[in-house]
Amino acid sequence: MMATHELGHAIGALITGGKEIDVTFPLLGFSRTDVLTNPHPIIERWLGPTLGCLIPLLILLTISFTSLKRHIQLQTSFAYITGFCFIANGTYIGLGWIDRIGDTGDLLRHGSPTWHLIFFGIFTFTIGLYIWHLAIESLRKPNDLSKTTKHIAQPTRA
Repeated sequence: MMATHELGHAIGALITGGKEIDVTFPLLGFSRTDVLTNPHPIIERWLGPTLGCLIPLLILLTISFTSLKRHIQLQTSFAYITGFCFIANGTYIGLGWIDRIGDTGDLLRHGSPTWHLIFFGIFTFTIGLYIWHLAIESLRKPNDLSKTTKHIAQPTRA
C-alpha cells in the first residue's frame, strides 16, 4: 500500500515538474515523499492516494481479464491487497483532516476543501469493502460465477 501511494506522489512530482524527489520507507513508521522544488504540490499530494488505489486496481483488472484469471488464488489474493489499498488510503485521507496529519495537512494547507477529503475517504473506503466482498463471494462459489453472469446477461422468458 505504501509503495503504490508513494509511487503516486513521485509520479505526481515528476509530471508537474518537481525536482529532487526523495522517497523514504522507514523500517518503523510511515513512508514519505519529499519534493524540494514542487511547482504544483496539490496535484502531487492528491496523486499519492489516488494512484495508491488505481495502480493496484489496474493490476487486479489485468489479472482478471487475462489468462491469469484461471489462477483464482492469485486473483483473490490481489483482490484483498487492492481492497486494503482502497480502505487504507480512504481512511488516511477521509479521517486525516481531523488532526491534519501527513498528506491531509498538506492538502488542506494548499487549498483542498475538507469535504473533498471526506468524500474521497468515503468513496474509496466503500470501494475497498466492495472489492473484499467480491473476493469473498468468488471463494464461496467459484464455479457458479459463470452461471451467475450468464443468467444476468440473458433475460428470462415469460
